[in-house]
Amino acid sequence: MIFTQPRRITALLAGIGGLFIFFLLVAAPASADSAEDIWKRIDALPWVHGPQQVSALENAALQLPQHFIFLDAKGTPEFMRITQNPRDGTEVEQVFGPDDLHWFAILTFSEDGYVDDKEKIDAAAVLNSIKRGTEQANELRKKNGWAEMFVTGWHRPPAYDPKTNRLEWAIDASEVGGGTSTNFNTRILGRRGVTSAVLVTNPAHFDTDLVEFKTALAGYDFNPGDRYSEYQSGDKVAEYGLTALILGGAAAVAGKTGILKAIGKFLWIGVVAVIAAVSSFFKRIFRSKAKS
Repeated sequence: MIFTQPRRITALLAGIGGLFIFFLLVAAPASADSAEDIWKRIDALPWVHGPQQVSALENAALQLPQHFIFLDAKGTPEFMRITQNPRDGTEVEQVFGPDDLHWFAILTFSEDGYVDDKEKIDAAAVLNSIKRGTEQANELRKKNGWAEMFVTGWHRPPAYDPKTNRLEWAIDASEVGGGTSTNFNTRILGRRGVTSAVLVTNPAHFDTDLVEFKTALAGYDFNPGDRYSEYQSGDKVAEYGLTALILGGAAAVAGKTGILKAIGKFLWIGVVAVIAAVSSFFKRIFRSKAKS
């Protein structure tokens, strides 16, 4: 067994209860499973334990620290189903985090090519774009009976480190009814594309968990031959720069050109990475835990 302490169930659920961060949100079905049942199902997944090196998506590796666990792309879809994070079935994702999962991170890779990192980011303009898109997406949220969301500002404005080829930013958002969230995004530039690492945690523990997350993510790198510095003339070059990377990468570019006009409003839900109100399913778990 990986997880043995009941408090860890609460820690995990507090962090993931409202993770609706990806595209085309759908209502998750209610479940009668107890917190302990959910934990057993999570525990049964094929976790890899640190310390050891694990293979990350698309020719990269992660030095998994001691007391950390990792789930590959085959096991991650079941983790998402258990935690009621809806997917459309096309995602290729990996998960890692501390072995009590008081936070976890989701890794994905976009094979869009080499992203030119010379662009200067206008943080104020980017934030205004995200705010407008999020407000437009609220029309969809209202139609589906979801609470409206609003971006309140940068928790940490975009910052790019040319030494590590990593772009980081964090956005604060609020939900009608009082819910708040902060999400932290990292984009790691490589020769053939970009790795996305998204921290998922309870906002109350954000600052502490962010330190742990960044320390662990320091052990991630593309394998020799695929690193950003190894770009060669003739390699595929992405059709976007750092600003568009914040706004959704290739999907944002396609939306601007009209290719995804019909579904462009959905993109902003993914961009904001909203940790929305805890679903009624998790509310029942919290109530049952409080009574026990």
